Amino acid sequence: MPRHPLSVTRRQLLWCAPGLAWASAAGDAFWNTKPPAQWTAGEMYQLMNHSPWAVAVKSRDHSGPSVLEQSMPSDRWGPKCVVTWESAEPVRRARKKALSWLFDGCYVIGVDGMPRSGLGPLYRLRQNAVLRGKNKQKWMARAAIVREIITTSPITVFGFPFKETPIDVEMSEVVFEAYFGKWFVQAKFHPKEMFYQGKPAF
Repeated sequence: MPRHPLSVTRRQLLWCAPGLAWASAAGDAFWNTKPPAQWTAGEMYQLMNHSPWAVAVKSRDHSGPSVLEQSMPSDRWGPKCVVTWESAEPVRRARKKALSWLFDGCYVIGVDGMPRSGLGPLYRLRQNAVLRGKNKQKWMARAAIVREIITTSPITVFGFPFKETPIDVEMSEVVFEAYFGKWFVQAKFHPKEMFYQGKPAF
C-alpha cells in the first residue's frame, strides 16, 4: 500500500446522501474514527461505493457521434459501474486482502460492473486505460498492467506506475478513463479529499 510523503492539513469528506454535500470537519468520517475491525457492513459499502476512493458512474457509448454528456440520448448510456482506488489503504483494509506483488510501485484503479464478454484478451483493455492529472502542469499516464481480481464480483484492475503519475494533494483532480469495447468509463477523484488517518491515501 503506497504511502505519500507529503504532510498537510487533513480534510476528510463524509458522504451523507445523494444530493447532499460532504462534511469536511476533521475526524467526521468513520474510517478516521473507528478501527477497520469495527466497520459495519453498511460503512464498508459506503467506502467501496460512495467515498473519496470510490465513484459510481455510468458508462457511455463512444462509437456514435460526439455529443455533450448532458445531451446524451438514453440509448447511448451503458452499464453502471463503480471505479475504486484499489491501492488506497482504507480500500485494502475493507477488502482484507493485499494486492498482488505485480502491482508493486503502482497506483491501482479497479472497475467493478463492466461486462468483459466479447472484449477479447484482457491485455487489450490496458492499451486504452489512462490516468490524467490536472494541476499547474497536466500529465497523462497509460496503464502498465491489467488483471482481474475476484471479490464479491470480478473487478478489472489497472496499474499505473508511480514514476509516471506525479499525484499530490494540491492537485484539483485526477481522472481515470478506460474503454470496454464501445463503452467509455470516466471517473474523477480529488486528492485533497483522499485522506486516511491524517495521511494522503492513494
